[in-house]
Amino acid sequence: MHSTIPTMAHLPRQLATMVEHAGEAALDRAPEGAWPARTILAHLRDEEAYVFRLRVERMLGEDEPEFTPYPPEVWLAERQTDRDGTRDLLRDFALQRQASVNLLERVSETDQHRRGHHPVHGRFTIASWVDYWSKHDREHYFQLERVLHGQP
Repeated sequence: MHSTIPTMAHLPRQLATMVEHAGEAALDRAPEGAWPARTILAHLRDEEAYVFRLRVERMLGEDEPEFTPYPPEVWLAERQTDRDGTRDLLRDFALQRQASVNLLERVSETDQHRRGHHPVHGRFTIASWVDYWSKHDREHYFQLERVLHGQP
């Protein structure tokens, strides 16, 4: 798990580099059926703040907490859009990610085995959750790259 943290810590800079020359209009375009880049950035920021880190915090503080699903389609319909400027999205994500990295760096080897339960993901440990989190990052990084290049 701890070998994943430097990669996770670097993601805010990678995202900023990817979108810095795209321009505001490009962030709102997307091929049919795809999220625009701005929505992908908002999703990463919100998942960081409301889902990924909070689940680790609960697993550290509770014995095998039960988690509820947070389906993307529900998030999309209910999300706040008042901080969707590129600068806000990137800055907010970087702040949230730094808080996550700070937390993850303090998780002990023993605590990596603490568990939680999710109706879709089943039982998982902090270590396996961080692996899933990292995979989620990669998927959305490549999704953002495709959308900015006009690919579905």
